[in-house]
Amino acid sequence: MGGHYGSIQIRSENRQLVTAVAEEVAKAKQIHILVAPPVNGWIALFPEGNGQDDAVGHAVAQQIDEDVLQLIVHDDDILAYWYYRAHRLIDSYWSCPGYFGEENRQKEEAMSGNPESFKHLVSEGDLTKLADLLDRESDFTFGHEHLSELGKLLKISNAVNAYEYLKSGECNGVENLDLFVEVPASRVKNEAKQKQQKKKRLAAEREQLKTAGLLIHDDERQDVSAYGCAAGNGFLVAWPDYRWGTVSFNWYSDPQDGPAAIELGTPKHLAGVESDSSGHRIAFTAGHHVSVWDFRGGEWVHVCDVPEEEHSVAVAVSADGNLLAHASRREIVVTRIDSRRTALRFAREATSRQIAFHPSKQWLAVTGNTLGMMALNEPDVWRNLYVGGKSDPSPYAEMMNGQALFIDLDELQKKHQAAVKKFMDQMSRQSKKSPLTQEQIEGIRREMMEGWERAKAEVTKMREGRLPPRPALAREQVRAVGFSRDGRWFWCGTQVGIRVFEWESVPRDDGSDMPTPKWHFEPPPDSSSFFGPQVGAIAEDVEGNAIVFGGSGRLYRLDLTTGNAKELILMPQHAAITGLAFSKDGRALGMATHTIESVQPAARRDQKFGWSIWSYEKLLENAR
Repeated sequence: MGGHYGSIQIRSENRQLVTAVAEEVAKAKQIHILVAPPVNGWIALFPEGNGQDDAVGHAVAQQIDEDVLQLIVHDDDILAYWYYRAHRLIDSYWSCPGYFGEENRQKEEAMSGNPESFKHLVSEGDLTKLADLLDRESDFTFGHEHLSELGKLLKISNAVNAYEYLKSGECNGVENLDLFVEVPASRVKNEAKQKQQKKKRLAAEREQLKTAGLLIHDDERQDVSAYGCAAGNGFLVAWPDYRWGTVSFNWYSDPQDGPAAIELGTPKHLAGVESDSSGHRIAFTAGHHVSVWDFRGGEWVHVCDVPEEEHSVAVAVSADGNLLAHASRREIVVTRIDSRRTALRFAREATSRQIAFHPSKQWLAVTGNTLGMMALNEPDVWRNLYVGGKSDPSPYAEMMNGQALFIDLDELQKKHQAAVKKFMDQMSRQSKKSPLTQEQIEGIRREMMEGWERAKAEVTKMREGRLPPRPALAREQVRAVGFSRDGRWFWCGTQVGIRVFEWESVPRDDGSDMPTPKWHFEPPPDSSSFFGPQVGAIAEDVEGNAIVFGGSGRLYRLDLTTGNAKELILMPQHAAITGLAFSKDGRALGMATHTIESVQPAARRDQKFGWSIWSYEKLLENAR
């Protein structure tokens, strides 16, 4: 996806007047607007919504006598402007008529742009350049380049920007940023106050949980994911920052102690960390390899690295610590750790976020759109099993094939190239702050281009009818998998709840429907949660007679002898539970969480990831 840029440029030096007008419009439109100081005779307004609503510029023009020019770039494809003088629209421009449909073409064709409208602002020579720039046959690959050249001719600063970019910190090269103000001031102040009050309420809620003995530790960070597992008597927690390709580690040597920072190599892309049943052998994905460590006698010892040509995205360690499994987007590999030898390599074009060994080490369960079950010592390795039965794939296949006919690959390639260019530009601007090497940045760029080639090949196959018949779809997609330590139970979390099966009842034949689960539970709908009722994290307690599980904001315990499920805790801020692990003695429960308030871009920037440690005994007392 390309960039969306938008601003309203007012020909004035009277910032007080412009700010007052912007505040009135912001209140009426129920949006925020950033107001820049005067630069070269222009005052820029950056409205919320990437400045894409031309009605905002019209509203501003109706309340001010000065010239008003609204500039928009949509998806890095379209440049548009509306130019007002004395409250009246005198000129407009749309670079690509019909982009949003033929019903708009006539109106957009008429928006052809008149260079003479700007003759009082530019020289004769620049007026000719402006005419060339407004020629719809002009050679601009990306809309932001088109907008940048227009801004240069009109001496407009900061044109290639938008409210959302500025608020998220993409401010390199922006003039006088420290002098920007945000309106409506009363609403901004009120929202800041509400945010502060909410922060205080959450802090008070967490303090209450700690005072009650339920919550032992909690750590929450912005835009840095959390993955944890049992380690020794405590927990190992990894914090990967995907923006910069870095990972930091915290070790809780005992659940009651605070975290200590430790060094475990320099992984570039961590997506999972798991341990054996003793908590002494730990493995984590590390980009193009999986790293295996032992924790013994209070020391961390590196055991080995298992290479992977693709990025490793999931990892599992057998209960006895002898086998390692990892998944990439192209394969699943099982390795004998002590000998460093590959026991099995199975090609599979899919991304599996979680895998788990049966305690016998004869089977490996794999998450996905269907439940994958791998027989590790049989010639026919893979079985697709269908939780909830099969659904008919033909309507979906017909829809996808039909859509492929209308995909403009050239246009799609332009957008992808724009995304790659934007990434490279950002890395170039942030090179002094970024811990990434040039080689790492180039590697990311190369992966983005390879992803495009794969997508292009898929669309081409669709068009030519060369795709194999689409397999049946499962009614429930599997988000989490696991086995009981005694091997009796198999469980999986799906997008609608948890399913527990007796292992002996699970089919061994490819293409089979899963039986009716022995126990099942569907979390009730929660309108305050962004993530829905899915279950993405499950752990067996040390007694072996129950599992705890969670997804959208609530932690549950299911008794494996009766099938009864009880809610243990409603998470602060309804945080989604993305990972669970018990300490070795079973008294503490570690939990990875993800908090996001809504799908709106501003809210998504406020998403937080956390790791917390809870008293399992107190959680059981709190059950209802």
